Amino acid sequence: KVTQMRNDEVFEGGGSASVAHYVPSTGRKGAPASAENSTPGTVVAATVGSAALAAAEEEAAAPAEPPASKYADPSTLDCPYESLKEAPFPEGVNPAEREMYLSDAEFEQVTGYTKEEWAEVPKWKKQNVKRKHGLF
Repeated sequence: KVTQMRNDEVFEGGGSASVAHYVPSTGRKGAPASAENSTPGTVVAATVGSAALAAAEEEAAAPAEPPASKYADPSTLDCPYESLKEAPFPEGVNPAEREMYLSDAEFEQVTGYTKEEWAEVPKWKKQNVKRKHGLF
């Protein structure tokens, strides 16, 4: 069952959920309401069966797993400075944070900061330091 609605109308389906889709432009007069031929600015609503509703609710209730990062944790991977200056970088290195893959001693030697101090440095200053040392 398809019902055409205007901006503020509420569609209430008996026993099923209703799903609305906004149709922004183009339409033909006199044709039945659908996403393909409704009037501009119209919301087209369709009734969804209870099985589809249950599946959608179950999917929404499932805890979302965080996406696995393709980059290694900088605290677990130390790379030599020379290997971080030009691509290709060692496997697992995040190109946007190459400096963080330096050992603590090499990091301090290259940037002039400890990694703890680096966390407090303003972004513009980090970019200048990284650019100066070929890590940007």
